[in-house]
Amino acid sequence: MIAGIGFVNYILMRFLGPRGMEITGFFGGLVSSRKVVVELTSRLKEVGAPLLPSVYRGIMLATGAMILRNGLIVLVLASQAATACAIPMFL
Repeated sequence: MIAGIGFVNYILMRFLGPRGMEITGFFGGLVSSRKVVVELTSRLKEVGAPLLPSVYRGIMLATGAMILRNGLIVLVLASQAATACAIPMFL
């Protein structure tokens, strides 16, 4: 999966340019937000400052996707704990 995220990121970058980082950020965040952050920051180191806005948005989208994923997991596996988790997840 992790290698797949990197490969999808590469393909989307080629076809969509910097906008591909944002799309990959969201969908990659559903799997591994940490890996997405590492992948995007490594791309930023390679290319430089012009990618900074896209990398920033990609990281924010990956974090948002991770929060949605974790919220769904709590709802499915421990629905009675969902109300206790709602406020921290919202913040």
